[in-house]
Amino acid sequence: IESLNINTAVDVFTGTTRVAQYLRGNNIQTDTSDLSWAASMYANTFVHNKDNKHLQKYVDEMNKLNGVSGWLTSNYCGSVPQDEIKGDGRCFQMKNTMKADAARDYVETLNIEYWEKCTLVTSIILALDAVDNTVGVQQAYLKEWCSRSYNDIIFELPESHNGKTGNHFEGDCLKLKYNSYDLAYYDPPYSPHSYSTYYHIWDSIAKW
Repeated sequence: IESLNINTAVDVFTGTTRVAQYLRGNNIQTDTSDLSWAASMYANTFVHNKDNKHLQKYVDEMNKLNGVSGWLTSNYCGSVPQDEIKGDGRCFQMKNTMKADAARDYVETLNIEYWEKCTLVTSIILALDAVDNTVGVQQAYLKEWCSRSYNDIIFELPESHNGKTGNHFEGDCLKLKYNSYDLAYYDPPYSPHSYSTYYHIWDSIAKW
């Protein structure tokens, strides 16, 4: 790509936006799209963002919050009595779901731009990913608590990337109306399983 005369690009199945970040880093104006709600968070955090240093104060506040028992704790915490668990449970330790519940509620109270909100939500997702009790996909959890699940959740400001900003399109790529581009990158799901079942907790945190 670096040897080509590329000014604009689209990453259609952007996912975690790794390719889109690379394209933007090479001064290519890059649009992104995905069905996933979480992918919208990542895209606006890493590809369609501005300088985010001013968001550090919100991340610091998130780390200071007292935990609350909310949606994550009710559904994905294996430390509460079994009859109180509505969903799968044992994906995260209670101390971490309560902290994440408080942080996600806090983000909803802020009067900030959409990309800024996405950045803070991405911070929560990445922090939870570092202390989860799964093997990556969210169709099941480990029978016993893994060592990283005992760590305290810590929210960090996602790395800020520079470059030309583009647009994110959320929805079915066969129905969306895209612009014209010099380069289109297609890396579609290569599994017969639905990706929405693999990362559904991240999508739910995105929607809240």
